[in-house]
Amino acid sequence: MTKILWVAPHRDEWWVTRDGISGAEAMFDSREVALDWACRAARLRSPCVVRVQDYAGAVAAEFAFEDTAATAA
Repeated sequence: MTKILWVAPHRDEWWVTRDGISGAEAMFDSREVALDWACRAARLRSPCVVRVQDYAGAVAAEFAFEDTAATAA
């Protein structure tokens, strides 16, 4: 099952949350730092998807991270 991490604005911060879990897993001052952290976390949790929301709540970007260790042999 693919996990989903959301990067979204929350007041004057950017939060990284897991799909289905309330509250932030991590909070950052900028979108770029939040996205970087989420992508690094997604690589470790693969398969995982990072979805970035804009201020209107629409999905602005999506990044998929697959389990490459399972295919390398």
